[in-house]
Amino acid sequence: MPKDAENAGRQHIVRIVVDGWTWHRGQKDNVAHARRLLVKALKENWPSRVDFAVTPGGFVRVPCRFGDIRGGWGSEHYFERLQVLADDTMDRLLSNEVKERLRDKVRYLTVGVDLNNTDVKASKETHAELVALVNAKSGKVVHWTGKSYPTTDRSNDQSQTLVQAPAASHCFRKGKLGVLILGCHDLHMFGGRGRRSKHGQTPKEVRRGEMLRLAKELAPQVVLHHPHTTYSPSIWGPAWGHLQGLLPAVTTYASGISFCGKSSDENKWKCHQTLERVLESTSKGRVDDVVVQGFPSPAEQMWRQWAASSC
Repeated sequence: MPKDAENAGRQHIVRIVVDGWTWHRGQKDNVAHARRLLVKALKENWPSRVDFAVTPGGFVRVPCRFGDIRGGWGSEHYFERLQVLADDTMDRLLSNEVKERLRDKVRYLTVGVDLNNTDVKASKETHAELVALVNAKSGKVVHWTGKSYPTTDRSNDQSQTLVQAPAASHCFRKGKLGVLILGCHDLHMFGGRGRRSKHGQTPKEVRRGEMLRLAKELAPQVVLHHPHTTYSPSIWGPAWGHLQGLLPAVTTYASGISFCGKSSDENKWKCHQTLERVLESTSKGRVDDVVVQGFPSPAEQMWRQWAASSC
């Protein structure tokens, strides 16, 4: 990377924004569709060559035989094995056409890669949510990270099912440039949601403390975040505010956006839940957006009809 590109104030990001879902229900492997979305985005009105291009989390979803790999706290020691499993998926995604177009458009590309369990030997819900960093010049993955802070709410408790990435893998340095690369829920490690336990540190508290220490050592100028679905500007905004307070060197950040995930409950729909508002609330600095059409769900289609008449 040229020295002038290492100046954080000049970092330029393009988000490949998916208006809809990156996959449709019942589709086990979406690599071919993801490749078409990537090519389409690279053909659109792309700015001059940029430093980073960012996709949403789960931009690519593939079945994976985890075998004896298990999720849960302390599953980081499986991470290198996950990288080997995910490398084949990236080889399929990065066709010659994709690599040729990337070289002229961007220095680095991040790709969200979800591995989903289809092996009866492992827990039904075992999965991993990885992020690949691709050097566009070589067309190779040069860094892997992934989600390391599982969601633990009642409807989606991943504390025993997510195969986690090591906290240190979120930190990437190129010359003087520090880049923090986060999976979906990872942004909340810097948010205000967590409360200290009265009965000793929980695994989530330990992970938050470890991540904050590593991030402060890195002192990143750029943060790249990879949520799976975002339908409201209020989902990530507060966490971004907390992160900026904790990491003052950050001048540029962006969440990859897949604009979907709305409830079918019409009472929860709000007129401010638009793609434009979501994009505004999830970026800072020199960030451009290239929007490609994904798969709309029935709830998405209903919301669009409602918004056309109500907003």
